[in-house]
Amino acid sequence: LLPLISLNAFGGAMLSFVYSMSETSVGITLGSINMEQAPITAFMKEVLMSAAGSINIAAALGVLLIVVQITAIVVVNIITKQRYSFIGLT
Repeated sequence: LLPLISLNAFGGAMLSFVYSMSETSVGITLGSINMEQAPITAFMKEVLMSAAGSINIAAALGVLLIVVQITAIVVVNIITKQRYSFIGLT
């Protein structure tokens, strides 16, 4: 039974990772307690509000977030052998 569900459990864990990277509702609460536990979007806001010229750093962090999310989705698609889950079709 474990070999049947192991790929699905891994796929679910990777997709949970993707969505937790950009989650802001819980992250704002965690970030207000300790900034080290905030998601990357809260850190982007802090960088954006910090100094002049920091919009470039925030934009680079946004691109990094997009690359990490797309990479995780592609890895999940390859491992679970789903062709169209990237665009929402199964």
